[in-house]
This record gives sequence, structure tokens and C-alpha cells, in this order.
Amino acid sequence: MLLRDILTDDYAINILKVMYDDEKNSTLSIKSLMETFNSKNISNSINMLEHFELIIKEQNENGGSLALTNKGNKFIESFDVMKSNLLQKEEAKKVKIKYEIRDDEKKILLELQKLAKEEKNENIPLKMLTKASATKLSALKKSLEELDQLNIVKITEISKESMVSLTEKGQELLKEKILETFF
Repeated sequence: MLLRDILTDDYAINILKVMYDDEKNSTLSIKSLMETFNSKNISNSINMLEHFELIIKEQNENGGSLALTNKGNKFIESFDVMKSNLLQKEEAKKVKIKYEIRDDEKKILLELQKLAKEEKNENIPLKMLTKASATKLSALKKSLEELDQLNIVKITEISKESMVSLTEKGQELLKEKILETFF
């Protein structure tokens, strides 16, 4: 038998995990494991775990019980660490999104935020933003469309008028860039 045999046996890993997580009981009945996993096909997994000395099997009138050995404890702790490391790397890849916004886009976002506070409304008419930012409408629309694709701003049509608002991601980005500018 190989380590791979344990790692690819779902019942074996889950038996160890159930026993490890159940700190109150040092032993667990085979009958309760069969009920937990809705299966009578766990005997091969139990035999493999016993072969590797990860558990101890004791026979009794109720069918038997299992106890996790120190080696079994260390094994499942190591397994949890490996799983955690694997998931952390995947999460880190998802989180590391860096936005580089141009100075003109930063100016538009700052002006949008300023108007939203002044107007006490998060939806700002495109005409108002054009006038306040002193930017040509075509250039402003192009920048806003790019920011909309990145989910930094949201462009909506309300009563045949284009409205622009900062998204939550846009507000966070603006805070980061403002802090970066001052420090």
C-alpha cells in the first residue's frame, strides 16, 4: 500500500477528519461511521488506515470501535496544513488585482465623488460631470466606458439621460490612489 492509496480514498480521509474533529470522543464506533457516511463499504478504508497505523480497531459486541493514533493525529494535521496552503495560494491569486488608472481617469473619479457628495446623490448626469471636469464629452465617454468595463463606475440611462456613479470597487480604488498620492 502507498500513501497515494490513502489520499485518493475519500472514506479514509473523511474517517480521519471526523475522528480528529471529534475531540470529545477518543473512540468512535464503526456503526456510527457507517451511518455518518451512509455506507457499509468503509471496511477497506478502515483496514488501510489500520495497516498504516493511523487508527486502532477494537472489536466488541456492537461491531467494533476505532481510535485515532498519534500518527493519525499528525497525519490529518499535516493534511489540513497542505490543504490550507493550497487554498491560500488560490485565494491570493484571486485577490491580487492591481488597477493602474491614468491621471485623467483619477481626475474624473475625484470629480465624480465630489459631485456625488455635493448633490447628495450617487447618480450624476454625464452633462454635469463633463462641465465640472472640463473634459471633452468624447474623451470623457471613452474613459468612463473603460472604467465601466472594469466595474469602477456604472453608467446607466435614467429618463433618456446618461448617469454615472462610482461602484464600491471604484470607491475603494479611489481611497487607495488618494492615499498613494499623499504618502
